[in-house]
Amino acid sequence: MTEPASRETLRESGLGVAHDILVLRHRRHTEELGLVRLPVGMYFMLGDNRDNSADSRYIGFVPRRNVVGRATRVEVSPDPDHHYRPRTHRTMQTLY
Repeated sequence: MTEPASRETLRESGLGVAHDILVLRHRRHTEELGLVRLPVGMYFMLGDNRDNSADSRYIGFVPRRNVVGRATRVEVSPDPDHHYRPRTHRTMQTLY
């Protein structure tokens, strides 16, 4: 049995336009990230679960050309003035 490749490009064609996705296996992150300076044209991606997200702490910076899709609606908008409860009036509101 061979060990899986540490890098694999797959084609995804779910509900929209087909696009490539990059799967990086066996990547680890450090507990403390510290100060980060982004190069021009690069993005730092954050996941929604700090301790269990394969975000830029694992994959590194992402070039603009690799960012596909566009946000169109607000899913959740936490209100810091009210213990971060969701602002229900903003749920599923369009962004433009």
